[in-house]
Amino acid sequence: NKDKNKMSIEEYQLLYRENQKLRQKLDRFNENYHIISSMISDYIYFADLNEDNKITYEWESTEIEKLYQIKLDSIHFIDESYLEIVHPDDCRKLQQRRDLILQNKEHICEYRIYSKDKNIIWLREYIKPVWSDEAKRVVRIVGAIQDITPQKEAEKEKENLQRHIQHQKRLEAIGTLAGGIAHEINNPLTGIINYAQLLHEQLEDELLRTFTKGVIEQGQRVADIIKNLLTFARSNGQNHSFLAISEVVSSTLTLIATPIRHNRITLTVDISPELPPIMIDRQKIQIILLNLVDNAIHALNQKYPERDLSLIHI
Repeated sequence: NKDKNKMSIEEYQLLYRENQKLRQKLDRFNENYHIISSMISDYIYFADLNEDNKITYEWESTEIEKLYQIKLDSIHFIDESYLEIVHPDDCRKLQQRRDLILQNKEHICEYRIYSKDKNIIWLREYIKPVWSDEAKRVVRIVGAIQDITPQKEAEKEKENLQRHIQHQKRLEAIGTLAGGIAHEINNPLTGIINYAQLLHEQLEDELLRTFTKGVIEQGQRVADIIKNLLTFARSNGQNHSFLAISEVVSSTLTLIATPIRHNRITLTVDISPELPPIMIDRQKIQIILLNLVDNAIHALNQKYPERDLSLIHI
């Protein structure tokens, strides 16, 4: 019996030493796991879910608190405290995220939150619920959250660039079309103006001369617009020359006068005619100016759709 008791003590001591070794290995594993989790781009968490759908975060990487600027311990699933930092347009996504978790559906959710300094952060969250057959419900959640803000910003920049390229192509197409139409209109318009001038010289009735003078003036106005269209529609090659910037701006704005009127916008120009001529590429300046005014029109329509009148000042 003494030998048996002695063996039991030895076994106990052996088991104790083995247990200590296992604990040391587990501690090293946890330490390495924490180091690795803090180095990767994803922010990992494990959470338990009780019968009242209250989650208790068993463990999360240290970076997650820095990312959210809040502690994640014991946040109730239906509590709105979590939604206080979420972008209003994405609150519904998190409500759907909660429902999917309770339905034991593994999913990915992308949403925006506000950082402590009120900047927008884009997050992509990978969520895997853990189901218990015994409890017949989700009892655990494993998740990883990734900051995808740089990716979203790059996508937005790409979309803006593509939109700009498409806009440039439309301007080029409009320029080509406008050049063709201007050529077709120019010849008959010249005839109309010439006939009106001949008639004006032959008439003695002042009332009729007033009418013919109006025809000549309006015909010349159309001729000036056609001239501007033809200038705009010329080839894209380098064509620098000394030009008065006030004349370039004035002639360019005649090309966009109609959409300005249709959008109930008043355009004012404050450029001194005394500015000296400068060496510029006329067409490129026209394209830049048309883009600026066109962007201003779209911005006003988007921000103030119900306005009575708006002002663009150059």
